[in-house]
Amino acid sequence: MGWYLLDLYDKTINYYIVTPQKPSLANVDLKYGSFAEFLRELQLDFACFQSYWAVSRAKKGYSGVVTYASERWGALSADVDCLGSGESDIDREGRVAISDHGAFVLINVYVPNAGDRPARARLGFKLSFLEALKRKTDALRKEGREVVVVGDLNIAHSPSDVSPRIDFGTLYAPEESAALERLVSPEDPLALVDVWRRLHPGVTDVYTVWDERTSARAFNHGLRIDYVLCSPGLLPHVKACSVVSTEVLPPKWSDHAALLLELEGLDPPPAPRQPCALWARRRETLIDSRQRSIKDMFAGPRAKKAREEPGVQSEKPTSDAPDRAKPADSRATTNQVDAATPGAAPAKAKNGIHRFLTVPTGQSKKS
Repeated sequence: MGWYLLDLYDKTINYYIVTPQKPSLANVDLKYGSFAEFLRELQLDFACFQSYWAVSRAKKGYSGVVTYASERWGALSADVDCLGSGESDIDREGRVAISDHGAFVLINVYVPNAGDRPARARLGFKLSFLEALKRKTDALRKEGREVVVVGDLNIAHSPSDVSPRIDFGTLYAPEESAALERLVSPEDPLALVDVWRRLHPGVTDVYTVWDERTSARAFNHGLRIDYVLCSPGLLPHVKACSVVSTEVLPPKWSDHAALLLELEGLDPPPAPRQPCALWARRRETLIDSRQRSIKDMFAGPRAKKAREEPGVQSEKPTSDAPDRAKPADSRATTNQVDAATPGAAPAKAKNGIHRFLTVPTGQSKKS
């Protein structure tokens, strides 16, 4: 399962990306009380998950991505599994969600693994997916749109993105490396920019995934395969791109690390905004207004009446915690942070993701 979170407050956007190894909503509840509180604590406005709505039609419980957005930055439109013809294999595994947020188009992807050696049975599928992703980003760029691509691309770009203990030359087929290079090639005017690498060109010991079977994380023998890519037009808005410490998501939650991208000076879509059609259709299948909770059994008559009659509100809500089966709760606007003063240290915020940034070498900053 992968998680991709984006925070937008005032005119500053924080994009936070993490790819947990397994579904960890229960761990979120244990640490933060609820998923909604998790978003509030880190002051995030976007959350992109794997293993949810854009689900695999080919294999149950396999892959999948989803993007949540705060109401203020709600999507003008959204689509899933939309890189191919609709019936092609690349549109059957729930590996892409694309949402238009006015200032940019957000593409949340989970690139397939090529498979174990020596067969590499999925190499052809992986190459087709990357080629389709390139066609999509090129088309958006030609329309004059700004683009942000986030996700697990399942490829390290260069030897500097791989631990010296790992032989980069044997990791990928030449075609795989070439496919990623086409996405970020500086020679291509339509290509995107690897934001973290642009800001940290000389860093060689920061990775985003480790082999849990060999306890590689303890020795920092990893790879950098999780990315935030953006169109060059967004670079003037980039404030920072940093690795987030394990205080946010403990290592046991995931074999992947987290990244934070901060953009500033971008405006949300004009109000009013209604949930996009895709969300409206999905919501109808997930939310039953008649569903009751355990607390309803102990609620007084007034609370029961308020639940049955939407126009009547009880003095106290029957439940403070959001139902995880109701994604609408995650769309509620999170507590906002004042826009950072130029030159001020981000860690001054009482709450928020800034407390969990790490320096490029992986050493934790003191909050």
